Amino acid sequence: MGALSLPVISLFLMGASSFRVKPKRKTKGTQPAIAGIFPYASPATAQPPLKNPLGGTCFPGVRTATVKMQWFGQEADTATTILGVIGFRHPFMDFKLLDLKDSKRNTLYPCLTGDAPNRPRGLSKIELHNKDFYANATQDMDLGWGSLLYDLAKIGIPESFNLDRNSAHANAQQYGWNLIGSAVDNGGSGYVGKQVSHLFQKPSTKECMLTFQGSSSFQDWTANVNIQKKPFCGYAKASAFIAEDDTTSVLGEGESLVHKGFADALMQIVKNSDWQSDVRAKFPSCSKVYVTGHSLGAAQAELFGACINMAPQPGQDGYEEYRHMSWTV
Repeated sequence: MGALSLPVISLFLMGASSFRVKPKRKTKGTQPAIAGIFPYASPATAQPPLKNPLGGTCFPGVRTATVKMQWFGQEADTATTILGVIGFRHPFMDFKLLDLKDSKRNTLYPCLTGDAPNRPRGLSKIELHNKDFYANATQDMDLGWGSLLYDLAKIGIPESFNLDRNSAHANAQQYGWNLIGSAVDNGGSGYVGKQVSHLFQKPSTKECMLTFQGSSSFQDWTANVNIQKKPFCGYAKASAFIAEDDTTSVLGEGESLVHKGFADALMQIVKNSDWQSDVRAKFPSCSKVYVTGHSLGAAQAELFGACINMAPQPGQDGYEEYRHMSWTV
């Protein structure tokens, strides 16, 4: 990755603002759809926002971000707003704003109303990024998902950082889930660090919860600041790019480019041989697959779910990424 200029670095100290969004195309495939995407504290991942290609615009699931309303205005988790100033947007899906100062101000912004891909807004506050804040704020929520959000808060968020398979399994069992697959990738010496991905299953329903790990090393941060915009998994032609003036005129109608660092981190773990043999191989045993993560892991969860729903076929743009994640039933 080339060196970043001071003006670009300075953008990371600013908050997000809203921009107009565009829809994208629909692609058919035989792959089972992702049952739900649950990103906690996710940075924005694409320009324009990713749109569910299976119809209906919105991805299933709920994205969350923490804020605090102060007398001088609203503070917002830095990670969830920082990339907005350079054009990145969150995917089309329901968004839950979590006010850590007063839960009565918690607000659900449905996918197709309330400008969901452009939220939250506010003064940058990195202290709001703590994963425990997200777990505590969401564990008692339903939002139409029953007890799943509780399980995600108790298992998905904390265990997504747990490198120890045995303890992750024991912790999940306390809430009625088993760990059925796991992989650790050692990462690189300078780009994308060591990370873990777990697959949990609820025995009574065969539902599965796939986790990706948040930023935990310097190498992860080198990926986080790789803000190039690239085609991914068929959401744009392989030749697509964002022009220097940051317009989207070089994209086709409904196409999106994604954050290269986040996509690289996802591909690093899904190409891992243990992930292929012990995580991906277990997907056919799942009645449904939910995907989750915090921070960088949340961005990976969004891109994974988006890729599964796009399901590009051999010979189509994006198949090279999708073939490492797909499964059939």
